Amino acid sequence: MKKSWQNDKLLEKISLKRVVLFNLYISLSTIFFGIISLIPILFLRLQTTAKLYWAGLLVLFSIFFILSPAALIILVSVLLSVEVFFLLETRKFSLFLNIFISSLVATIFLYSSFFLFKDYEFFIKLLEQVEEFRQKFLKHITPKELVQLLSQLPSLIIISFSFLLFFSLRLISFFKSSYTDAMAKKLSLNIFSTKSYLMQLKKRSFNFSTPSWVVWIFILSLILAFVDTTLPIVFKTLGINVLNICFSFYFLQGLGIVTDVLMLLKAKKITKNLIYILSFIYLFSFISVLGFLDYWFNFRKKIKIYKMINKNTPS
Repeated sequence: MKKSWQNDKLLEKISLKRVVLFNLYISLSTIFFGIISLIPILFLRLQTTAKLYWAGLLVLFSIFFILSPAALIILVSVLLSVEVFFLLETRKFSLFLNIFISSLVATIFLYSSFFLFKDYEFFIKLLEQVEEFRQKFLKHITPKELVQLLSQLPSLIIISFSFLLFFSLRLISFFKSSYTDAMAKKLSLNIFSTKSYLMQLKKRSFNFSTPSWVVWIFILSLILAFVDTTLPIVFKTLGINVLNICFSFYFLQGLGIVTDVLMLLKAKKITKNLIYILSFIYLFSFISVLGFLDYWFNFRKKIKIYKMINKNTPS
């Protein structure tokens, strides 16, 4: 460990090096292994029988175990998020609530599992490997900035799961299915394999919106995060994490508005893809604010009315 790290009391208090590496590994691994495992799991869940589903999972488990025990933990957390999601789908909850709860459960499982294994030899070796990443990208970050980063990592993991699940579900919804409810029942497929469900899922993903009560949670978290109060620091940390999560879900809502505008303008596919990429890189905050303002202005309703007026207006 570098001398500057050793001599800083703040870093010593929270065992910063170990905590940074621990959280870095969880963050990077969740995104990487989540991407390569979530689509196969969803495909198996929606397009195969129960026997093929479990057989496919067995193959995935074997591959991930060979890669790393830690990768296997992430696979289990991804599987848990998928199963919780579809369990909630049977309860007819909103897409927002289903994705959020699934991501929260997966994050809790992930952190709990890594906490249990934190002293195992395989995990210590992994932390040593991540140390190279830390030295390359975090060597100039001040202790205060690192503490702020660490305090927000739980929400960043929830956001990672939420985004992975949302966009994977949207991608899966484009898969062609010829199964009716009767055919799915006859072939021992679940109700989520049917053409009607996939069409409904696609519509829900493009019309994604947060419930109206989320705006008040957002405002409360804004106050906790940025207004000086006599409350303990844990409330400020909680406010920042909740704010991050709300902002991210408002981004998904704002992205739906952008999609409607692009459809209204009849933008070409390449233009749409370019704008989506720019949205993630440069316009994240703007689109999140757009999604937040949608609570008061209902932009999509206005776009829909505009379409109807122009459709009925003779050219």
